[in-house]
Amino acid sequence: MKSPPAAISVLRRVCAALVFGSACGAVGAQWVWLDGANRKVFSDTPPPPTVPQKNILRQPGVRDSGATPAAPPVAPAGTAGAKAPAPQQNAELEKRKKELETKEADKKKADDERVAKGKADTCERAKRSLAQLDSGVRMRTTNAQGESVYMEEKDIAAERARVQAVVNADCAP
Repeated sequence: MKSPPAAISVLRRVCAALVFGSACGAVGAQWVWLDGANRKVFSDTPPPPTVPQKNILRQPGVRDSGATPAAPPVAPAGTAGAKAPAPQQNAELEKRKKELETKEADKKKADDERVAKGKADTCERAKRSLAQLDSGVRMRTTNAQGESVYMEEKDIAAERARVQAVVNADCAP
């Protein structure tokens, strides 16, 4: 028997490639639904909102068990009527929610510790300034022209009042 002509052999290969390529495209699609004319539509994007839920045959994250359109995955025995993915999704959402709350609590705790440390530092500096102002030693400051001048009693009293307010605010328990 003679082998088929080369053109037929090439045609067979092209047909096989087309069949294989179209099958791969359908397998790679994440969404499958029936359009208005009851034709299957394969896509990697969700169907338009006008497509009823009963016409969605496959969607990402839900295994296709060959069931009728829009049928939920087969539930274990004893849970008739219950949707299987809902508890798993709820548990996963609860886990994520708890992780987020934990992260937020940790961040708030770190911020509170940073603020407390800053207040303690400010308190310590204010107490040292207050002790220096109360020591009776002549104090110097810099005026607007950048010259070093001695503080007068009224300036020392005003500075002492300001520092005492800082001590009262930041050193309170």
